[in-house]
Amino acid sequence: MKRLLKFISISFLTFIILVPLIFLVVDYLQEPLVLNDEERAKIGGSFIKLKKGYTYFEDKGSDSLKTVIFIHGAGSGSYAWNKNFDSIHKGGFRTIRYDLYGRGFSDRPFETYELSSFTNQLTELIDSLKCKKPLYIIALSMGAMVAIDYSLKHADKVEKLIFVDPAAIFYGKPPFYVTSPIISDVLFTFYWRPNAIQKQMNEFYDPNKVSEYRDLSEKQMQYQGFKRAVKKTWSNTMSRSMETQLIQLGEENIDKVLIFGENDPLVPPAMAEKYATFLKTNETHIIKKAGHLSCYEQPILVNKIILTSLRR
Repeated sequence: MKRLLKFISISFLTFIILVPLIFLVVDYLQEPLVLNDEERAKIGGSFIKLKKGYTYFEDKGSDSLKTVIFIHGAGSGSYAWNKNFDSIHKGGFRTIRYDLYGRGFSDRPFETYELSSFTNQLTELIDSLKCKKPLYIIALSMGAMVAIDYSLKHADKVEKLIFVDPAAIFYGKPPFYVTSPIISDVLFTFYWRPNAIQKQMNEFYDPNKVSEYRDLSEKQMQYQGFKRAVKKTWSNTMSRSMETQLIQLGEENIDKVLIFGENDPLVPPAMAEKYATFLKTNETHIIKKAGHLSCYEQPILVNKIILTSLRR
């Protein structure tokens, strides 16, 4: 009996020591890179220091042109606009895209990642880059939430909103494994992160035709703080639904355009009518052979729709 108790005690102590150690090792291997000055120098491009940290952005075109701002979604970076950004710029517009906090090459501050955090980031960026009104905002997936919130607070500055596969209507609370401190950290490290990229790829209609997107996603996920940012965003931003704000936005004198991927597994076209009703818009486009990132999967068609709308 004593031997059994001793064995159980040793096994328990070993478990207590090894599990946290394994967690720390795996966590480090998943996010080995730090976004510091040295790393930003390697990345290149443009960075601007805002209140909560450095924001990576790209700004093309003279400030005499009308300004188009691109906002990406929750799990990607500004690379989600790789197949649209230059085309819209060449169409005669000043184009700006940036990485939301916690994504791409922007800092991953220790904060709540509530919607106000992202809206304040956008507001500071617009003010810092001295963007003149009217503004045209193109928002993808969760980026629609940021665009909605900003537009309601600055309706006098926004002339047009183009939502691509918008994700601003959610039902139910986030699952416990997202909100529970210890459980969520373990599951995000051992389950969510190993499957995160493949899950993103499965959101495309034909992942084989956009295989480079996998490498772009893998790069941004290696910077420390990515998992934490996504988890907190899920808990504090994507846990809310914006039906009320969408209805309010429908009353504003802002032109609204909706674009949905016909094969979007996250925001199916069945949601299009609900968004259109709330926003009081008659312009909804359903893109065939496209999943959740229709702008990336069918850029020629989506760019044509965007440019036609911007020039109208």
